[in-house]
Amino acid sequence: MSASGAGRGGRTEAIADQGRRSLDRAREALDRGRRGTALRHGWTAAMDGARAGDATLLADVRRLAETVADDRSAKESDDAEKLVRYCEELARDQRAGIKPAGLLDGLFSFRRERTKRCPDCAEKIKADARVCRFCGYRYPDAD
Repeated sequence: MSASGAGRGGRTEAIADQGRRSLDRAREALDRGRRGTALRHGWTAAMDGARAGDATLLADVRRLAETVADDRSAKESDDAEKLVRYCEELARDQRAGIKPAGLLDGLFSFRRERTKRCPDCAEKIKADARVCRFCGYRYPDAD
């Protein structure tokens, strides 16, 4: 492996480690009954999990958010449900091979379109495409 490839892998692992630390802080906050703080750390962990492509981290964050969302009396339950949906969407995109858009993409008009790679010809195509325009590969329905 080249040095640049090793650097990317090391950077990705560092981001995942950072996300796991945020998740640990979220769990500690939840244990102390600080749901808002737990959610803030959970959002950080989810974003790190998305950047690192760590499906396990995303699943753990989702479970934490579900715990908060299950307490309907808590004012944070709506925010927790949003975090659950965010993690579900990220996990679905990961399974489909779609890379998450950058955090700043939504702030600027030159937003890049989400893409995925065709498993047959490896060409980049739009994330919502059901048929590859290059080779005709048909994606199975996600529903």
